Amino acid sequence: MILFTCANFGRVAGNPFAHGTAPAGLNLPTDDLYWDRLGDESVSTGHLRILELLDTLGIQCTFFAEGYAAELYPEQLQWWARAGHEIAQHGWKHEEWAGLDPVSEDHLLQLSARAFAGVLDRIPVGFCPPGGRINPASDGLFERHGIRYVSLMQEALSGPASAIAAAFEESGVRFSGQDGSARRPHEAAATRLPNIPFSTENIDTGLINPESGGLFGKLSGDEAYAIFLQRFVLHERTHPDLPILFSAHPFISGLKSFPGLKTFLTGLHREFGSGAFMTTGQYVLGP
Repeated sequence: MILFTCANFGRVAGNPFAHGTAPAGLNLPTDDLYWDRLGDESVSTGHLRILELLDTLGIQCTFFAEGYAAELYPEQLQWWARAGHEIAQHGWKHEEWAGLDPVSEDHLLQLSARAFAGVLDRIPVGFCPPGGRINPASDGLFERHGIRYVSLMQEALSGPASAIAAAFEESGVRFSGQDGSARRPHEAAATRLPNIPFSTENIDTGLINPESGGLFGKLSGDEAYAIFLQRFVLHERTHPDLPILFSAHPFISGLKSFPGLKTFLTGLHREFGSGAFMTTGQYVLGP
């Protein structure tokens, strides 16, 4: 089962290098104005391209959007909701979630809940923490604010079963590795909520190079998406009942690397049809 997601809503996430310089060797601007303009372009152009493609293919998507997007881009957020896609949460302004104290977490969740409710008339029930990790108090705060599932970063999905891994297995939540084999969640996913993990290997930022709009990768958009396509086809042929999540960022895959994204989704649709796709909420909570 393919869970196609998007993340980072326009300029809300801000400058990825605001708290330091770009890693050595990356030819990327570090000024705020550049990233604000790119964020706005991703909304005005990239979002529309991706929405049109998803509509053509009949694919439903989960957009992990920052709560502040509901204030900065209310109309554009409604584009996704009206098209039948799931809106889930991704922090308030893309704050690194791990390390926040409970008071700050609670405050940011309140801000997001209020903003989303004002635009969508509901509070999204999914949450992907920026940075992929949560805090010891997070689960209780999530439950207090109506969050029913999370998506955490899990690079180590194999290995000896821990008490947490066993608990997930007993709950019926299953996972898959990058080779399509069934895996158990690593104990780093310390949450009692249903968790649909994501891997940095299945994110456009990780493989696509700056020349193609990416951040940290070494491949062109077309090269990266050819690898993604091979990986996801293998997964679906071997373990179609297990979820595998892909994360696209519109400032990358809606702009310079959109041709690669189009080839990726079109190829998966041609091979498996729209029925192979679900939103993360549908997979966890049911249709």
